[in-house]
Amino acid sequence: MLLQTDYLSLPARQLIHFISGIPEFDKFKKYTSYFEGWDFKLTPGSIAATIYDAWERAIASQYKSQFIPAEVKELVTPQLKPILDHLLIPDEAFGSNPVQGRNEFLLNTFEKAINNTILKLGKEVNLWQYGQLKNKHILLKHPLSSSVNAEIRSKLEVGPAPRGGNGFTANVTGRTDNQTHGASFRFITDVKNWDYCLATNTPGQSGNPESPFYKNLFPLWINNQYFPLYFSEDKIKAVSVIHTTLFPE
Repeated sequence: MLLQTDYLSLPARQLIHFISGIPEFDKFKKYTSYFEGWDFKLTPGSIAATIYDAWERAIASQYKSQFIPAEVKELVTPQLKPILDHLLIPDEAFGSNPVQGRNEFLLNTFEKAINNTILKLGKEVNLWQYGQLKNKHILLKHPLSSSVNAEIRSKLEVGPAPRGGNGFTANVTGRTDNQTHGASFRFITDVKNWDYCLATNTPGQSGNPESPFYKNLFPLWINNQYFPLYFSEDKIKAVSVIHTTLFPE
């Protein structure tokens, strides 16, 4: 379970390491101080996670703009791993002094990240928590959401709720503010005793928004919790709430 729900960002470990070796980052001490003692996990409520995620996005955006040829820019999205490798071992693409050029790239993208976050969340850094409506959440929209009134929409949609992680954590939640990627169903199997199986799913087991089982699994899922997925007939009967028998005509 801990592996499936892990919010640890390995890229964060690598990028944050650059800061201490670049004296010019001192001008951003107001923001980089949040990385001191940070566990590199993109957990809801973390201000460090917000600052880092904004920096990661700015790096990806600037790298594409700066290094991908114009004729293929619309066809290519550079992945984070080769970007990090290039930052770790900079070459002449960063200029005649690759290390200095790399450092300037990191400084410029960090400044862009801060400015982007101010525009999105305001100037009060203590309000920059990861996992809020404007900054990493989950809202499950129904295909009919745009075609119904607010009352019906509130029944069809599920959320919003805080989320952690991003597109590069083991618990993948995508690279956008509203999670659009990642696992909605997980299953842990004990082949020795099938009644010990665990699962998580969202939002519920019913497709009827009037049913109590339409979104009942959502709170467990957003908190990375699991429920027992019983296999044997006796166990299933012991926890059954509704029993429906279908007869052919």
